[in-house]
Amino acid sequence: MLTFKETHHPPLISWEPVREYLGVIILLIFVIGFFFSPVILRDKTLFAPGDTLTAVQTSVPQLGDVSQQLYPWTYYSWEQMRQGSIPLWNPQVLAGTPHLANGQTGVLEAGKLLLYWLPLQFPVFWNLLLFSRFLLAGLFTYLYLGEWRVSRPARFFGAVGFMFCSFTLAWAGHAQAAASLWLPFLLWSIEGIVRKEQHRSSIFLSFGIMFLFFAGHIPIALQIMSFVCVYLALRLLGMLIANAQLSQIFSLLIRCLLFMAIGVMLAAPQLLPSLEYYLQSRQVAEVTRYRFGDDSPEEADLETAWEEARQVVSPFLAREQAENRWQGSERNYNQTGVYIGMIAFIFSIFGLWAVRRKKIGWFFMGAAIVGWGMAVPVRYFAVLNQLPVLELFAPYRWRLIVQFALIVLSVFGFDYLRRYMRRSRLFAGLAIGLLCLDLFAAHASYLPAQKAVDAADRHEILTYLMKHTGGSERVVWFGDNYSPNYAVLDGLSDVRGADSLFVSRYEALVKYYLHKDRDYYLMTKAADAFLDFYGVKYIVTTSAADFIERGGSVQTVIDVHADEAVGYQPVREDPLAVFENVDAAPRAYITHSWQPFGIRQTVDEEIAISGLDPTRVFIEERQNEDAIESRLATAQTGAVAVTPATIVRYDPDRVEIATNAAEPGLLVLSDTFYPGWEVTVDGVSQPVYAVDEAVRGTFVPAGIHEIIFIFRSRSFTIGIATCLVTIVVLIWLSLPSVQRHLRSLIWEVRYRIFDR
Repeated sequence: MLTFKETHHPPLISWEPVREYLGVIILLIFVIGFFFSPVILRDKTLFAPGDTLTAVQTSVPQLGDVSQQLYPWTYYSWEQMRQGSIPLWNPQVLAGTPHLANGQTGVLEAGKLLLYWLPLQFPVFWNLLLFSRFLLAGLFTYLYLGEWRVSRPARFFGAVGFMFCSFTLAWAGHAQAAASLWLPFLLWSIEGIVRKEQHRSSIFLSFGIMFLFFAGHIPIALQIMSFVCVYLALRLLGMLIANAQLSQIFSLLIRCLLFMAIGVMLAAPQLLPSLEYYLQSRQVAEVTRYRFGDDSPEEADLETAWEEARQVVSPFLAREQAENRWQGSERNYNQTGVYIGMIAFIFSIFGLWAVRRKKIGWFFMGAAIVGWGMAVPVRYFAVLNQLPVLELFAPYRWRLIVQFALIVLSVFGFDYLRRYMRRSRLFAGLAIGLLCLDLFAAHASYLPAQKAVDAADRHEILTYLMKHTGGSERVVWFGDNYSPNYAVLDGLSDVRGADSLFVSRYEALVKYYLHKDRDYYLMTKAADAFLDFYGVKYIVTTSAADFIERGGSVQTVIDVHADEAVGYQPVREDPLAVFENVDAAPRAYITHSWQPFGIRQTVDEEIAISGLDPTRVFIEERQNEDAIESRLATAQTGAVAVTPATIVRYDPDRVEIATNAAEPGLLVLSDTFYPGWEVTVDGVSQPVYAVDEAVRGTFVPAGIHEIIFIFRSRSFTIGIATCLVTIVVLIWLSLPSVQRHLRSLIWEVRYRIFDR
């Protein structure tokens, strides 16, 4: 009789880790649901501005940027992506400005890329986006802690601690939180390479760096990258001390650096446009605002350092309840908070004892001390902030490293105490539960939420403006009852705006007319020439008297009982005064009088002296100068008026204009001049000129013509091509045969360098 020996083949996929991680995800979702239950059950939206017309800055000062900048930017990205268009340009604020290139918009953030395509209303999209950040922060922390062989309850304790620590909560709506969650993921990838030399960990490292930069906040991404590099260097140094072969350490270093570089190249669609935007802004000469501005903290004295240190123990010991600020510091909670939970802090002390003989314990203890010293900054440690590269970073962001280091130590302390409790499940559950309640009590007040206003419930003033402007004619507001970026939410177009970077040409022109308050350009005084030049059709203020107080003359502002309107015609009086600017130039028009200039400072001075005038503009001699001179010979000097042009179609990255002029002239579109804008006249490509230094223009002949302005960002195109080529290279490196050849090559290099 024939007998067959039964053989057991190992499964191709081990389902045990899948079940484990799926269970962890479910538990983390449950914890997030508990933490944000007031928001979910009451159908509210985190950081929502509510009625944009009456929305005021929240009682927590640092959250104003979320509702007034991040929320509108994310809405614009969501709206454009839902329409199948990549939001490269935003024409609704600052007279037009780059959108994707402004890294803080986070257009390519991992969570957004997943949620864009779901049929969700924006308030739901926004809430899910923020929840996904907490979920990924917890999951990645759980993965990293698993490399140190701690128990599953301890890993979950650490995941909850990092999810809801003060840095993650305080920056919940910012791009900084979206970037910070990739810190544990990158460390997990490094451990996979160092411990197991896994190729998949190398792939994870590359994509982790890509999404780190896609998250939208490049400065903190660079800080995280610097910490990861230090972590890698010390891990390899530890292997060298443990008598590992120098050739093995060399190969691990080469692998990590190679796949880090690949990750940077994968992030080119974000990095290259951001670099171009940075070079086109005035920041290029200043390097960074933190090197000279008010955000660069002075060296802290001992009293301030002590007040800052108290926050590690409990936030309630150092908080002024009236202002929700921290004692001993003029900075806000997101710049000073280091609270990880009282029980987590106690566990971190035990963790130091538990790993006192392990290098990892000393590393994270040192990271916590040095990071806190640089963040405050404390004497001697403050010197580190002046070192090359480190001087580019905002010191307070090192608190992320402080909190993550303390959380890792608390995990070791958790396991240390749990062993004395005979691995009690009750102890584990009680500790995790107390941590959740503690962090909720400490941080819930910093997460304001309210119902988002539906389009049908908009204020009547906004409805009126939307109806009469059609989205293409501009509106400007006096006062602080309407944030500049809210125009994005309400389908309006504004010359004001809020951002961390501004196109230098825009700033050069508006500095004479708008008031800059840190990251905000506001209209605080009446400037007839500016309002006319930019085609501002409607001006909104509290009253006619308020307009006069801001510089408008009695002859300019129209009496309600006057029979005729000259200059500004009142169209509404209650609850706010709305004036129609009768003299506003069209957004697109043809002028027959211009003057070339070759140096930007020259036109800057000329505009400062003579002011803006649509009937007499300056055109930059930056290219095709012969053509300009020949056009100048035919210019109608002294023309009394401009010829309006008709905007047939106005999209963010495409503007179609129809002209019918009796004489050839210069077509001016009062939108910001920026590299990437191209123009065709009747399908024939023509150069785009900087008019009055800041806006776009091109020459058009007499008669009926079709002019199309199109935005094609070369930096984004090159970035996409670089990313695609890098993906192909990454796939090629992942082929088994290529892996074998690469391994042989590395061994050959090691042999020639170390073994000969």
